[in-house]
This record gives sequence, structure tokens and C-alpha cells, in this order.
Amino acid sequence: MPKALSTLADYENAKTQLIDSVGSRTDVVTFWQYGEVTQPGVSDLDLIAIVKDNPEADLKDFLHKERLPIAVCEAMAHANLIILPESSANGAFYWDDIRCKDIKTGWAISTPQVPQTFLKVAMLVDWFFERTLRIYSLRNSCLEKPQHTLGLLKSYCYSLDNFFELSKLVVDSEYVELKTQLLTIRTKWQRLDPKSRLRELSLLFFGFYILARQLHQQVFTWFERGGHYPNWNGYTGTVRFIIPDGNIYEFVDTFEKEIQYLSAKPIVLLPRNLLHHFLLYSQPERALGSKLEKSFSGPNIVDIKAGLNMVGEYASFLRERIDFAADWHDYLKRHGFDYGLFKYGWYIKDHL
Repeated sequence: MPKALSTLADYENAKTQLIDSVGSRTDVVTFWQYGEVTQPGVSDLDLIAIVKDNPEADLKDFLHKERLPIAVCEAMAHANLIILPESSANGAFYWDDIRCKDIKTGWAISTPQVPQTFLKVAMLVDWFFERTLRIYSLRNSCLEKPQHTLGLLKSYCYSLDNFFELSKLVVDSEYVELKTQLLTIRTKWQRLDPKSRLRELSLLFFGFYILARQLHQQVFTWFERGGHYPNWNGYTGTVRFIIPDGNIYEFVDTFEKEIQYLSAKPIVLLPRNLLHHFLLYSQPERALGSKLEKSFSGPNIVDIKAGLNMVGEYASFLRERIDFAADWHDYLKRHGFDYGLFKYGWYIKDHL
């Protein structure tokens, strides 16, 4: 289990050791830190390695998390190291509204001009439903990895904040209270004894768990009526999108109140018109797109794709977004990595 760090200086020391470990290597350009370490001992150090387009053959081994300095692994905790080739690193800003800084220089990384509404809508689809599934999945195991659970709840809040900003709906008062409790627990975590940590985390998690279904329905309904995705006029039978790690999305016409399960895995319901989103990502001419296409469970994919009729600037943005991910996937595969993909990391494993 990662060692809990206690001060900001511990994290700064980890970053210094990481830079020093590169030594004379020329294929590691730098490292970006995204996000902030706001609660030492709870926050993960989130890092992106920016690497040359034509690296040395051993780069995949050199950057493997298990081979990084111990202090770096402790600071990263449950976070994974993201790998981005230098020529397409700016594509990260098409996937998330992250703020990055170069840990070698301390300078902020300038971000490209990205249409913010398009970015936030796409982020909501790609992150909110995944985080909702994590909340459902941790019902019986939220205390096994407390720091991981705290991180999940924080990222879940990011998605919800994004939703309320986009939708202009009144922010749920129960959510505001839970978010405040989360910040309080994270701030005092280091001062709590082990029993108090687990007790407070358990109460907090189940508060989020109980509220999650209501918030899930709110987001479902907003997308169903929101206008960012056209109505679905194609296949109306059961269609599921099953990701290798067990994520199961089902595209439906009506939101069900009770959580459904398949082989003990919770199923996250998405409005049927979001098929447009995932079908746009599933372009078989690219390796990643082909893998995404094979994740659909239902009739012949050709029959499902017959309903895809999404055009316009937002559709073009989604294609640009997935093109970056497909380029990163190809780069990592070409150079022997089985980790480091910014999004859909499960699809970089050797058996896929």
C-alpha cells in the first residue's frame, strides 16, 4: 500500500526525484502536473510524461510506475502515469479542462483554444457516467482503499459541478452538504485515527451513494432533452456498451428507478440518443475505434450504426477528440506500452 505523505514538501521532493531520475535521457521531454495537491496525505500527484515521438526502445520500461523512484510512487498513490507524445500533447486539452504546469520549470502550460461548451458536454458524457458506475460498484468495498474512495468522490463532484454549470439547474442542497463534508474530511484526514477515518468515510460514501441515483436521473433527463444530441431514430432494441474492465452502459428510452445488474456488475443507464456519441468514437479504420466498436453488445453493429445521423460542429469536435485518443493508442502500441492512455486506458492492454 502506498505510504501516506504528510506535507507539501514531500510532494515537491517526489517531483525533484522524478526529474533527477531522467538523467541524460533525451526521449523524456518533461513531466506535466495536472491538478493541485490540496490535501497532503490524501491528494494524489497526477502526472503526464511528455515524450519524444521516436523514443528509445526501453522507454516503456523506464517509465513503468513500479520502476519510478519510491517517493514518486508514494506521491502518485492510486494515480496512473499518462504518456503523451510531444507532437500531440495538446490533445489532452480536448479531453479535459485540466490546468497543467511543467514540473521542471514550474511554468503553466498554455492551452489551445478549445470550444468550452463542446468540451464540457463531451466531458460530462465521458466522465459522469463512468464515475456514477464507480459509486454504484463500491457499495460493498468503499473502505478497502480509503484514499482511492476519497479521490473518486472528489472526481465525481467535478463531474456534478460541470453538470450544474451546463444545465443552469439549481444545485441540489443535499449535494452541496455532502461536498462540504468531503472537503472537511479530506482536510482533517491526517489528524483522524484509523477508526474515525473509516467511520466518517462510510457515512459520507453512503450519503453520496443514496443521492447518486437521483443525480443520475437528472443528468439522464437533461441529455435526453438537452439538444446537444439529436433524437435517436434507429434500432430500438437492447444495446449495451461493455468496457473490458466491466463498465456496462445500456442505452434506454426510460430511466429505471432500481439499479440493474449483469453478472453482479451494475449497469449504468444512458439515454438512447447518446448512442450518437459512442458510435462517433467507434470508427473501425482506427485501432482504438475498432476496439470500441467491438464493445457494443446487441444486434449487428451495422444495424446499430444505421441510426447515426449526427452532424455539425459538435460532431466534428467529437471526431477530433477521439482522433487524439486514437493517435495516442497507436503510439503506445507501436512502442510497446501497455499503460499510459489518457482515456479508455483499458484498451491499451496486451490482450486487446
